Amino acid sequence: MHILLIVFIHIFYNDDMGNMHYEKKVIGKLIKYYRLKKNIHRIEIIQISNNKQICSLKTLRKIEEGIVVSDHYYDYLAVGLNLHFCLEEKDLMQLMHYRGRLISSLNVFSRSLMEELLHEISSCLYLLNNVIYFKEMLGLFHDILDYHLNEKLPSRSTIDLYCALKDMVRREDQKLIYYFLYQICHVAPYLDRKQIEKSCLSFCPDPLFIKNQLLYISQCFSLFKAYEKIKQLYVQIENRITDYQKITFYNVMAMMQLNMNDIESAYKMISRITTLLESNHDYPGQLLFSLHMRAAIICYAMKQYEQAIQHALICYFSSHEHLNYNYLLLFSALEKTNKHVLLKKILQEAKAFHFHNDIVFKVFQYYQIKHLHSFSSVQKHRLLTDLILSKLMILCSYCDLYQEILTEEMMAHAAHTRDYKNLYIFLQHSSY
Repeated sequence: MHILLIVFIHIFYNDDMGNMHYEKKVIGKLIKYYRLKKNIHRIEIIQISNNKQICSLKTLRKIEEGIVVSDHYYDYLAVGLNLHFCLEEKDLMQLMHYRGRLISSLNVFSRSLMEELLHEISSCLYLLNNVIYFKEMLGLFHDILDYHLNEKLPSRSTIDLYCALKDMVRREDQKLIYYFLYQICHVAPYLDRKQIEKSCLSFCPDPLFIKNQLLYISQCFSLFKAYEKIKQLYVQIENRITDYQKITFYNVMAMMQLNMNDIESAYKMISRITTLLESNHDYPGQLLFSLHMRAAIICYAMKQYEQAIQHALICYFSSHEHLNYNYLLLFSALEKTNKHVLLKKILQEAKAFHFHNDIVFKVFQYYQIKHLHSFSSVQKHRLLTDLILSKLMILCSYCDLYQEILTEEMMAHAAHTRDYKNLYIFLQHSSY
């Protein structure tokens, strides 16, 4: 069995449409990426001293296009970029081994497997941190795990590297890059979310992209038809997917039931998720917070505002980023239960927050104007009306509950300002 695994790894790594040097193709393209990033001209990087050159410009162009040449060229060029070139078979096998374990841990979403793998990859990355190709791939594996376990987002420059790397690597590696970009695109606003979602569809029905597939179905069909399609898909693959992937189905189906006003079914679906979670305590906190957020939405819809607040605060006290747009629900629930002291405390604390999303920032700004700032009554209501029309109305297309809250707010403003024209504009556009 061990011999077969070694043979498989060897074939996988060295069979790239008949070419035996996949890694060197990627390394050549990475050399170009780093050269351009450092603003080094081609002439500069090939120049050694005394008018001697590492290679000709023609050879350098071939290398940067991914055409394979002799090892010593890569070695010299890597040194010129303060990097090291080394392709040891044992390191390639180890990289393949980590990839397989990473995919397995993501499919079951096991915290213990992820933590163990993150520790091993961190040690390996320390040894190969300056080795071109290995530092990028091991860095990717590390950042995927670190995000799921610790919600740590890599730097903008690292994310830019992954965006470039996805066009250099083969499909199996590209899959992991797109998976990661999809996970972080909601907290990294400089990423093109729609383009990433579209690109991820080419990997369906891979289990890693089930959530992407379900959201695509929900966007392409009417609510009831999409729900039926998702139910049919679930029945087809139920016996072949992990409990974590079932939770993904239940999450999406619960939100669709909520949008169909079948609130009791949505709550039962959340209860099914809770049962799965109680039978397995090995899921990362990120998943648990996602469940609390869903439960907060459904409790709010059932007018169980106290319970909605409890679920939302669990997310908030862990990280202010967890709630995202659902701050609108939390603030509304706090108002409805007359918890104004707690509401003002959160709004005051938010002055020190760094917001990744401009709309979430505007939600805070809206309630800060409403509860913290001293304006005349009419002036305040006009400011809040303008803020809804200019920034927050887009939330109506995201969730029916958001639309209900903002409609209630607009009607309250119109009662004070007698500005029924803006109320009419809101009602006309928010229903699209």
